Amino acid sequence: MTKHQLFLVAQQTYTNRLKTFGFWSIVLAPILILLVIGGIVFVMDATKSTEKPTVAVVNNASLTTYLKQNKAVGARYKNMPSATKAKQALK
Repeated sequence: MTKHQLFLVAQQTYTNRLKTFGFWSIVLAPILILLVIGGIVFVMDATKSTEKPTVAVVNNASLTTYLKQNKAVGARYKNMPSATKAKQALK
């Protein structure tokens, strides 16, 4: 088999494989995977909130001061006299 014949066979095989679904799935799968991962990262960054939540503690000042001293949860605490006042403040 000469060099020209080998090139001709390789070219014919490549053009036949180019028309198949398997070839395109192998070529496009890594690109699609990267796009999906990038989309997930983008959505996670876009929905991330940097604002501290406010927690209302109803009629318990000592618990409010304890929670303010405890830095395990990154939130602001407010002592409210009743549950209805806390709901109004939430709105």
